[in-house]
Amino acid sequence: MPRAGVSTQSQFTSQWAYVNNAYQIRVQKLSATGLIDWTTDYPMLPDVHWPYLLPDQRGGVAVLSPDRSPFSLNYRLFKLSTNGNFSWPSGGGAFVNHSLLFDPQNL
Repeated sequence: MPRAGVSTQSQFTSQWAYVNNAYQIRVQKLSATGLIDWTTDYPMLPDVHWPYLLPDQRGGVAVLSPDRSPFSLNYRLFKLSTNGNFSWPSGGGAFVNHSLLFDPQNL
């Protein structure tokens, strides 16, 4: 079952998708009439938990989800802008593939 996030300006939904032989988080922004404004897929290995959505007040959304690696369970946070593009850089500093990655086993 998809998870929905609602703000005063936008509504979002997320679900797991299997695209091009790989699992993805699929995030969609919905219009006021329920039509899909955009869809963005992000490659991650699914877990039993749904991705968490936190809409911002500018039409974008932050997405937090468990991300299974071959050796442990990590957590990944990424941000999508009002048009569905990634808000954060692809790499450098704390960023990996447009996201912040938290590995609780390597603290």
